[in-house]
Amino acid sequence: MSALAVRVLGELTVDGTDLTSLDRKARALLLLLALARGRPVSTDALADALWGDGPPARPSDQVAVLASRLRRVLGREHIPRSDAGYRLRADWLDLAELEAMVNEIEDRPGAAEARVLAGAALALIRGPIAEVRGTATWAVVERAAAERLIQRARRVAAAAFLAAGQGRDALELATADSTTDPLDEAAVRTVMRAEAVEGRPALALAAYAALRERLADQLGADPAAATEELHMAILRGEFPIRSPWRAPSVVSHIAGADR
Repeated sequence: MSALAVRVLGELTVDGTDLTSLDRKARALLLLLALARGRPVSTDALADALWGDGPPARPSDQVAVLASRLRRVLGREHIPRSDAGYRLRADWLDLAELEAMVNEIEDRPGAAEARVLAGAALALIRGPIAEVRGTATWAVVERAAAERLIQRARRVAAAAFLAAGQGRDALELATADSTTDPLDEAAVRTVMRAEAVEGRPALALAAYAALRERLADQLGADPAAATEELHMAILRGEFPIRSPWRAPSVVSHIAGADR
């Protein structure tokens, strides 16, 4: 049995394997099984996700044909079928690896290894996960869970960078996230912490003020208690300012490697 390494964080790929010989539906089946992370998925659920309201005459047979195509490329042992359905038997899956890294960082946020793990976790996130065609609830839920894992990884990475004194890296991550979702209070809090630690409390307070205005205008709400507490801590000058020395930016290095 040959080892199988599957990546879905970005373009769907299998290390050492050319997937171009597979048609769109076969690749979609591989993506669905990868998002299920090794759990079996019934034929009916797969057919629903692959064809939605316009299934072929014999959908179970067509799913079997697609599975056969995957087996020819990946090996029969990697796409087993049981009474519960089909599943992907991968030796390595980037989603599972990312979750393990995030859990380890969260378990030891102040450890020296946390920053290294954070950089490795970010390197796994090569881009957005491919869209799941159709509206099958289970498939949409699985993809949404993977997207939440990416967001969680970015947050814990930013926290690890801050704990290691790398405010610039934390600021780059959080600024990107708060730009994508201006109402993401967790990201804005990281921006505030990073600006304060980097010796720019005025910018931290400006980020708070902008968030408060957006929340009031769009939701008619005030910032969360954690945001208000952070705001007061910055006003009181309770954040230590880091030294002028700056290590190379991990986030910029990773972004540069992707170009």
